[in-house]
Parts: sequence; structure tokens; C-alpha cells
Amino acid sequence: MLTRGQRAAALALLLFTGCVTMQNTPAQERTWAACEFCKAEMPPQCQVERVESSGRYWTGCSGTFANMGNFHRCVNEYFRSNPLKKS
Repeated sequence: MLTRGQRAAALALLLFTGCVTMQNTPAQERTWAACEFCKAEMPPQCQVERVESSGRYWTGCSGTFANMGNFHRCVNEYFRSNPLKKS
């Protein structure tokens, strides 16, 4: 019989292994590429917080209000220039 600590360690290992093997979807890869391409347009106090499997992304800013318009325009232009390839 496993002790509580051994069960916790086994569960942590399974969760870690599951997370390591996850891969991004093509839509996520395209979004991350667009964000990297457009990072010069992002205010310094802001960052991309997450990207869903559909490619939808969330940004967040700390401190003061930031104008994200140039960044969003750049990402949208990247998407128009680099359409998602159908598989």
C-alpha cells in the first residue's frame, strides 16, 4: 500500500508528464508567431497572458492604462498575411 506522500508524488509525476507531452495547435502556433512578430508594438508593461487552442489570445497590462491598438492591428495584419493552413 502506498503512503499519502507516495501517492502525491505519483500524481505529480503523472500531471507533469501530461503537461510535457502537450503540443500547441496550428492556430496557437500562428498566434504565438504573430505576437512575436509584433512584440515591438506592445507597450512594455503588457504581455500575452494565454492563447487558446482556437488561436484566440488574451493580453494583460500592469500599472497604467496602455494603448494596445498598434499591437492588435499588427497581429490582425499578420493573420491576414499568414492565413491558417487547412490540414
